[in-house]
Amino acid sequence: YTRFSTDGPADTVMQEVESKRSYITTLRKAPADEYPEVIGEENYSSLPIVPLWGSKLHQSTLVGMREAIDSYDLIRSGFANDLEDCAEIFWLVENAGGMTESDLDRFRDRVKLMHIASVDSDAGEKVTPYVQEVPHTARKEYLDLIRAGIYEDFGALDVHTVAAGATNDHIDAAYQPMDEEAADFEYQVGEFVQQVLALQDIEAVPVFKRTRISNQSEQVSMVVQEAQWLDHETILRKLPNISPDEVDDILERSKQEEEERTEGLFNMQPQQQQQEESEEEELQEEEE
Repeated sequence: YTRFSTDGPADTVMQEVESKRSYITTLRKAPADEYPEVIGEENYSSLPIVPLWGSKLHQSTLVGMREAIDSYDLIRSGFANDLEDCAEIFWLVENAGGMTESDLDRFRDRVKLMHIASVDSDAGEKVTPYVQEVPHTARKEYLDLIRAGIYEDFGALDVHTVAAGATNDHIDAAYQPMDEEAADFEYQVGEFVQQVLALQDIEAVPVFKRTRISNQSEQVSMVVQEAQWLDHETILRKLPNISPDEVDDILERSKQEEEERTEGLFNMQPQQQQQEESEEEELQEEEE
């Protein structure tokens, strides 16, 4: 790289203050030296610029789904505006052509405040409330259709489609599209991390752990059935209602309880032995 500098505004021509050199420079400086001495220069095996892609297509997941998202937002926004405009009571005042706009405003305010109005029905005056109903059935169905399509296109899981009490097989099947999307993304992330670590001469493979909902009672039943072939720690780590942070604490408490129980047995043995000896002595005295 080459280093430039300037003391003037941003548009001032910059002056070269350090000529081109390698990215990695090894310096050596003795206590008597005023400036360090360059003893070695080398470049990276590759440029330290590693792109992180979201999929093998190297493009945003929004490509091809923007129209559905915009349509969903447009209908929701229009629906909200219609509800705001129509969720009011309109008053139709008949045979009151002589009322000015200020008279109508005072009449409306009085009705809102008093909830009652007096009219001369003999003169043909009449006040009728009118509420406009917003057509919502078709819009709601269309919104639900677009929403389901967005979930399907993104490969995401809509938890409302998983029935209560579903088995883990049904849950795994519902997660399958998301697993495929996550696997594609994890591959890109893993490759990115490996390339970044390679700049520091580190060889490692990242490991990802996914979190998902499951039928816990079914999972616990499976662990109980396999418990006779598993050790205590493995059983605790496979139980869904115990977090990984709690496993070490439970094992430590179990170890302490076992040690206390063992110490109690050792302390009881001398007492039992003394009691047995005293009983034998009493029997011998009775015999004598």
